[in-house]
Amino acid sequence: MKKVILVGLLVLAVTLVPGCSCGGGGEALQGIQQNLTAIQDQLSQMENSTDSLGQRITALEAAGASPAPQTQYYLGFMPAKAGQWVDYVIVRPQLYTMRIECIGKETVNEKECMGFEVSGKSMNLKTNNTIDVLLQLWRDVDTGELVNAVAEISDMPGVYCLPLDKVETILPQEFCPQLGGDKTPTEVLPTSSYTLAKFPKEVYPQFTGFNGTLDTAKFRLSDGSVRYVSSQVPFGWAYCSNSANVQDIIEHLFSYGFTGAERSISASDRDNCAELSPETLADYGPMICRCK
Repeated sequence: MKKVILVGLLVLAVTLVPGCSCGGGGEALQGIQQNLTAIQDQLSQMENSTDSLGQRITALEAAGASPAPQTQYYLGFMPAKAGQWVDYVIVRPQLYTMRIECIGKETVNEKECMGFEVSGKSMNLKTNNTIDVLLQLWRDVDTGELVNAVAEISDMPGVYCLPLDKVETILPQEFCPQLGGDKTPTEVLPTSSYTLAKFPKEVYPQFTGFNGTLDTAKFRLSDGSVRYVSSQVPFGWAYCSNSANVQDIIEHLFSYGFTGAERSISASDRDNCAELSPETLADYGPMICRCK
């Protein structure tokens, strides 16, 4: 685009050199040269601005996180830090809240990890009773790979080890993709197509109870579901629906903070967790939490 503009201006300048049919060619050429210099300066500034944004997006893609929580642009999920927490309202299949907390870094199984706790509800498939579940997950800070997972289950006192290949039994990744920490999920990368909207006013103003305003990016996925995500809130998610119809709302952001998260399962209890048999694990359904 810059080359096209400059070529057009140069052609215009040539037509106004001394000796052409118009009068005052020298003054006209001087004026055009001054305008051309000013335009070149503006283009240079625009190019630098574009490069800066491009560099930020490149950094985002490499790190999977926004470098700053407060921005009018969507640049992916912000980095996870100890103290961050979010409460979501889960609307279907039943109404309740779910909390996600970042409990900080710790060496777990000889790897530097970031810890997260998520508290919500699951279903005992034998009794059909809804139970409270607290999961503590530790992920490698470099790779995002799950390193350790334990659980507290309300009808089973104690802390229980969760085999890493069985974590999705309670917490399916397709339901809760953000529980890998601050990595931006592929389907909501800022390099994909999205539109901007203010949450909750332009997204879901009915009964949210949310205090404040967020800049969000709306993504419509190939299955027709809708996600609103933001670089201004921990873990990124603001609104989730199975379709564009607000009546199909599954969850929305209720409140959040950058400090105040509290750890519930100690390192000692984690490291001395009791074994959870495959049969017992099979008695519990997934956390009732996400779009699908």
